Parts: sequence; structure tokens; C-alpha cells
Amino acid sequence: MPAQWLELDFNVEDMVDAYPGSAEATARFAPQSGPYAGDRYTEMFAGMKTKFDDTIVLEERGGLIDKMLIEYKTAKSSLGRAIDGNAHERLSFQIMQYLEVATTYTSCSLTVLTNGAFSRYRNKYHVNFHIQADRLSALPWFSMDHLCTREEFSGLARRLASWLFENDT
Repeated sequence: MPAQWLELDFNVEDMVDAYPGSAEATARFAPQSGPYAGDRYTEMFAGMKTKFDDTIVLEERGGLIDKMLIEYKTAKSSLGRAIDGNAHERLSFQIMQYLEVATTYTSCSLTVLTNGAFSRYRNKYHVNFHIQADRLSALPWFSMDHLCTREEFSGLARRLASWLFENDT
């Protein structure tokens, strides 16, 4: 199995090099002034990484069936009515980073595992994570699941068990 299939950390420089390229990014996005202006722009993100929490790799006969990137998110409700503020603003960024990472694999999906607070308390995240996933699924390499209930977690376990035992040779 190629080591790349197990990767969780992705260099920002590599993602930029893949698209749009460092020179193009500098030409289009670099600030006009300040410490990272012009040719110093790549220093802003040099050595930085995007990290996912975990991965599950489905492989068959040396071929990648799916690299499932896993992101864990938890929330709470201090008052028992709505999820506390700033619960998961980072997830939207991770979804966008997944878009960049997914293009480097023949098959790559994102599975977001959250706690039950997302389905028990008022919040804007549950519906919007699903809407983002629906809209982005128009891209052929985009596949995302957002799980927060016992039934959704059980469904994932059943899909994985089905894949394991139906493909057992």
C-alpha cells in the first residue's frame, strides 16, 4: 500500500503547487504591501500543513477503492437550548481543504463524525453541513458524510462491514 494512502497531513505548499501554482498564486493573491507582499507571499504559508483527524483506507488487490478522511467535531450546549457559539467554524475550512486533497487520489471521501449535540440542540451547522455536501457533490471527486446520530453511525458501520465481507476473498 502506498504510504500516501495513509497520509493525514497535507502541505499547503504542495496544494498550492498543484493548483494554481506558486507563481500564479503570488501573482493573483499576494498582498501589495506588508511582510508577505509580492515575492515574499509564499513565506506566509511555507511549512504549514492541513491535518485531518484520521483515515480509513479501502483497498482491493493493490488498488485504492476509497481513502476516507475522517474529521471529528464535538459541540455542547451550556444552556441546554442551542449549541454554543463558535462550535464548528473550522469544519467549513476543512471541507474546502478536503476539496484540494481529494483531487490527488483516485477516490477520496470525507466523513465528519460529530457528537449528538448537533441533532439535539438548535444550530445552523447540521443543516448547512448537509447543504454544503449536497452542493459540492456536483464535483465528481467530492463525497462527504456528516454523521451525528446513532443510526447514522450504525449505517457507516454497516457499509464498512458490507464492503469488508462482500469483498473478502
